Amino acid sequence: MPPPGGQPRRHPPASRAKPVERNARVAATGTHHQRVHGDAAPARYDPERPARNRWPDSRARVHRPGQVHPPRCIYGHPAHCRTGTGCAGRTGRSRGRAPLMSRCLILTSEYPPFTVGGVGRYVFELASRLRHDMRVSVMVVPTYRPFAINGVTPHTPGASPNAPGLVINMAGDAYRNALPHIGAETDFRQAEHIALTVARQALEPVGHDETLHVFVQDYALALIAAALQHLRPAAHLIAACHLPVYAGFTYFDKPVGDAMHQILEAKLVQLAERVIVPSAFAANVLTLTHNVSPGKLSVLPLGAHRPSAVVPPPDEPLRLLAIGRPTEQKGYHFLFAALAQLIRDDASIRLTVVTGEKDSTRIAALARAHGVLAHVDLAPSTAPDGIWPLIDRHHLLVTTSLYETFGLAVLEAMASGRPTIGFAVGALTELWGPTLSAEFGTPVCRIDALVTRIRTLADAPEQRQRLGLAALRRAQAFSWGAHVARLSETLRDAHTQAKHGAMPCA
Repeated sequence: MPPPGGQPRRHPPASRAKPVERNARVAATGTHHQRVHGDAAPARYDPERPARNRWPDSRARVHRPGQVHPPRCIYGHPAHCRTGTGCAGRTGRSRGRAPLMSRCLILTSEYPPFTVGGVGRYVFELASRLRHDMRVSVMVVPTYRPFAINGVTPHTPGASPNAPGLVINMAGDAYRNALPHIGAETDFRQAEHIALTVARQALEPVGHDETLHVFVQDYALALIAAALQHLRPAAHLIAACHLPVYAGFTYFDKPVGDAMHQILEAKLVQLAERVIVPSAFAANVLTLTHNVSPGKLSVLPLGAHRPSAVVPPPDEPLRLLAIGRPTEQKGYHFLFAALAQLIRDDASIRLTVVTGEKDSTRIAALARAHGVLAHVDLAPSTAPDGIWPLIDRHHLLVTTSLYETFGLAVLEAMASGRPTIGFAVGALTELWGPTLSAEFGTPVCRIDALVTRIRTLADAPEQRQRLGLAALRRAQAFSWGAHVARLSETLRDAHTQAKHGAMPCA
């Protein structure tokens, strides 16, 4: 209630409620400027005049007639701020200030045409669409093998011919060559030294006045991510963990063993402000293996964008399609065993295998061992848009993968109106949904159930068409536009939180 006289009592702010205690704290620890900048503050502490000490130590400032307050930068620091936030002392009004320029630096091990599986297509779609919201640079660092296609090995930054305004930079093979030497008998120093060099190269297109978001696609690039954070402490680091290590289900041709894979993955997860995963299944894996807080995880399903209209399947004998890297994880021995049973009843059935690699020696040898090589077509690697005509030439997609954290090839086949039959593992049941899981999914490693499901659809074109339309409707719920929109929102949230002090500036 107001006191006698009618004027309400004004309570002083907390920073001025106990000037004696506050002055003692400032005397012991220094002002805000001294604690942040480590040098002499322009507004020195004066024990005889406590009112002088309210700036810059506190946001609560006492205004006197004719007094001019020191300007603040957009992060709330004094105008001469050099905390490493990238603000460089830029000032502005509290309302209507010009937005910062933002750049997303995508750190990846694959990018077309230097790509093997779905990761390269994912990064291509992400970079091409994200550039409409901010500046985008892509730093390609090979981790699995040296990249050289038709004698062309780009190592210098340049504009992408497929996406104007997109800067593509490519590192050499030094980092990839250093990764296998990390182990129990060696340390990280050689790889960290090379990572620092690569990080400096990645930052060449990045301006000092840009708000930097670093999007890391590959766990093996964790050391480069750490170097980038060292060089640009204010950068917002977002990690994408599309295939977290779990129960040994990882690619056989990766540069490090499973134990070091888990160490690098843990380092990347620890560095990142947010961790992007493509499915709830992948989020559960990271929670189990690295004890990641659910609040740090963002489930962003991938998308599919078919550039042309869906076409009906060919009017010819059954054509099956399998897409996946030539790894044990993809279960090719189950696939070829199922094909061996199918061709006993119908020798006209053919299977096309797309591995994304030029050398298909291992897959050919495995098909020969099962006696089905004459019925297998090994397709060469294709550009991202080349996958659609390939799908159109087939009736069904078959997946025998033993570990899937999303299933991009499955989604692309569904977006083409093709049924996708296979083992119901990992995130595939999320992708199919309950209804289609009952139609498409089979028990893991049950070749007889897989063969029965394929034979049923081979003999029933009407049912195959009905399930293809149902798959198409389901696929329409997954789009790259929605994925990029949610990712852009995540980047903006990180920027907004840092600008308002919810995250540390450095």
